[in-house]
Amino acid sequence: MKNRKILSVLTLICAVSLSGCGSKSSSSAESDTTAAVTTASSVTSSAEESTEAETDAEKTSEEESSEAETAANTVEKVKYKTADKQFTFEVPENLKLDDTGLAADCEYGFIADNKTIIGVSSYYDMHYTAKGFMEGMIPDFEAKFDNVKLEETTVNGQPAAKMTASKEENGLKIDTVYYIVQYGNGDLFMLMYATSPESSYDPVPDVEGLFASIEYKGKELRTEPERFSNKSFKCVIDEKLGVKSRDDYNVTVRYNLVDNIDGYTCSMRISTEKVDDVQAKFDETYNSWSSHKTTKNITKDTAQILGHDAQHIRRTLTVTGVDAVAEYYIFNDGATTIAVTMIYSESMADRFPSDVKSMLDTFELR
Repeated sequence: MKNRKILSVLTLICAVSLSGCGSKSSSSAESDTTAAVTTASSVTSSAEESTEAETDAEKTSEEESSEAETAANTVEKVKYKTADKQFTFEVPENLKLDDTGLAADCEYGFIADNKTIIGVSSYYDMHYTAKGFMEGMIPDFEAKFDNVKLEETTVNGQPAAKMTASKEENGLKIDTVYYIVQYGNGDLFMLMYATSPESSYDPVPDVEGLFASIEYKGKELRTEPERFSNKSFKCVIDEKLGVKSRDDYNVTVRYNLVDNIDGYTCSMRISTEKVDDVQAKFDETYNSWSSHKTTKNITKDTAQILGHDAQHIRRTLTVTGVDAVAEYYIFNDGATTIAVTMIYSESMADRFPSDVKSMLDTFELR
């Protein structure tokens, strides 16, 4: 999963002995100081020659100081777009694109000095809350890093999660910070930075500026039921659910936002087609499910759905370590064969069927 891949960024950083090259040498600093003193002395000598010259020098000095301050505060920024085209963001031009490979698993890596790296990625259509996604990373981080701490926060008014960790390797201490920011129906913006306390560069102002520049191009979180229709049928989808896939004869829905893998497991598919032999289709599905190695128990009977008596299969199984239930219904409505397939974690056995009920209650063939 993507949240496991990005761990390698920090592992690589910790494996590299980052040494300083981002600050001026002492001789350079002394030269700058000498130049400044010489300039100041020159101005003082000129000022002593006449009051008028002193006034002109002061004005010139103030103007130059103002121009220098304006130039210092006007930092050119470079705009970037994530691969999924859901986000744009800006970084100051002093942050150079990483060419060391340290941030290879991020979409973008930026280097400020060779003691600090900033990485940016986005995860489109994840349907995870920021907190839920980050909590899934905790066990891996705790196995690799020390002092792992997670907190809920907000970024740009959006729900976010922040995780901090540290590690010392080869005598070098690395402090790491991860942010996951949640937009829309589960599009996630990830920013991480890793830095050494030895670095003279403070990444926080640039990170805050980057966050402030984010533009989200996706769809905002849906808060109202959605009217759905295709060539075959129409229905109303609850605001807690979203369309995972669709075509002229099928639709699959799942939760818009989930906190954990139990919620992520849940989905329902409604299919319409013309089947010559419904019994043969039912038997084929039952035999296929029975023989699957993940099946723990399976039963078949008749059950009500969409106002019809349907042939029904109920199967318990394990999906990615989650104990789950799969149900299959099939029946004819006139010349159309309708099949409904649900899968949900056992912990959601009471909730998910209830959450899809309004969608089933509004189902209507076209």
